[in-house]
Amino acid sequence: MLGIRFVEKAIEYEMRRHADILASGENVHSETRRYDAASDKTISMRSKEDNLDYRFLVDADLPIFQINPLRIKAIRQRMGEIPFNQKLKMSKDFGLSITDVQTIFLQRDTIPIFHDLVASSNSSPSSVFRWLYQNLYGNVAKKDLELNEVLRDHFENGKKLSYIIDLVENKKLLS
Repeated sequence: MLGIRFVEKAIEYEMRRHADILASGENVHSETRRYDAASDKTISMRSKEDNLDYRFLVDADLPIFQINPLRIKAIRQRMGEIPFNQKLKMSKDFGLSITDVQTIFLQRDTIPIFHDLVASSNSSPSSVFRWLYQNLYGNVAKKDLELNEVLRDHFENGKKLSYIIDLVENKKLLS
């Protein structure tokens, strides 16, 4: 742990040194410094601006790179909503925990089916989630099958599952 403590001391020293330099109106120069534990301060080893070993590039050498704002707008439209925002929206809209939403997003192909099930079922989104991802998915995974394929091939993309969920929820069928 001795090395970590020295790193911490070096950072603290450099923070104070930079603050003092800036407070006096001077500029902080790019350089390589090392920490000396005996004197409890950092010591300059070499300047970075003059040393070609650092491959220091002056900004003027870099070509100007501009992207048309219309192109950025077109790319954003093609990209659609980012997954993070989709997850937050789904959590808010359906009252599901982020953990439940993360589970849904692990099987991205079933997201539209989940939406359809919630829309077509009289059950709550949390109940649909339980059926789809706790009951059905657990059994499907044990058999090395894909959930979206089972829903597509045996449940008409979830339509039959919606009917079964409603029957069980209304106690017309025992699970």
